[in-house]
Amino acid sequence: MAAAHGVDPDMLARANGIVNGRLTAGIRLQLTPLRVPFEPSTGQTHVIAAGESVASIARAHGTAVEDLMNLNHIHAGESLEAGESIRISSGWLCPVPGAQFANDWGWVKPDGRTHEGVDVFANHGAAIVAPVAGHLHQEEGPSGGLQFTLWGDDGVVYFGSHMDSFGASGDVSAGETIGTIGSTGNAAGTSPHLHFEVHTTPRDRTANPYPALVAACE
Repeated sequence: MAAAHGVDPDMLARANGIVNGRLTAGIRLQLTPLRVPFEPSTGQTHVIAAGESVASIARAHGTAVEDLMNLNHIHAGESLEAGESIRISSGWLCPVPGAQFANDWGWVKPDGRTHEGVDVFANHGAAIVAPVAGHLHQEEGPSGGLQFTLWGDDGVVYFGSHMDSFGASGDVSAGETIGTIGSTGNAAGTSPHLHFEVHTTPRDRTANPYPALVAACE
């Protein structure tokens, strides 16, 4: 495919979110311009040593116990396993923990338009969290239903739609609940999901979020 169009195969893969060299029939590939999707940071992690606790790790890294517990979904009284990694700073978080998704960015719709995001499926009412800190705006649209735009502190603009309810807005932290999974707007009657887009600049075409979702969610 790349050789036929005179483009670099690695750039073609990155521009279209292709993972493990697998292509799906029916997807329209982006050849020009070859945009490289954003590469989210993974944040800072710490490998747990024997005898360490959340409190001792928090002290060592100058962070609050509560923040560390929330970031890693640790419950009160839960013990830590030596050798496992714990997040110290958030980096880029999975917007819908435990969700299912496929690389449907670029699918051609019946009207000829292409799908500019990835649909992230989860149970109705499942939490949607901010993948990064930033400023979030909520609105309701005829097609997207309940939707949000998040201007991330990382310089990336995130957009999500078809939510069932709104959560936090304004200045939000990474991991803060910003809504719940639903099927509002023109997704009525479909399985509950979040249509999720990323834009490297506010007016730019979307980048494929699939590789980032794989890295953060799987």
